[in-house]
Amino acid sequence: MISGTNNKEMLKVIDGFFDKIIRFSIVNYIRTPHQSHYSANEMNQQLVDALAKQDFEQIKQLLHTYYEKVKRRFG
Repeated sequence: MISGTNNKEMLKVIDGFFDKIIRFSIVNYIRTPHQSHYSANEMNQQLVDALAKQDFEQIKQLLHTYYEKVKRRFG
């Protein structure tokens, strides 16, 4: 009985957390129409290609470049 109650409470916490993330995402999307919101798609493809080639230096450089880009965008 206690285990079931704890699970229900945990589900409430998780649902609330996801609701906040969704709300933040919608507000961010509406407030920044001039920014590309799916900008990671190209980066993900480049990472997959570099992984397939096992080019770890390129992966390192791609991740560093992307990190700097995100830092500028949200910093």
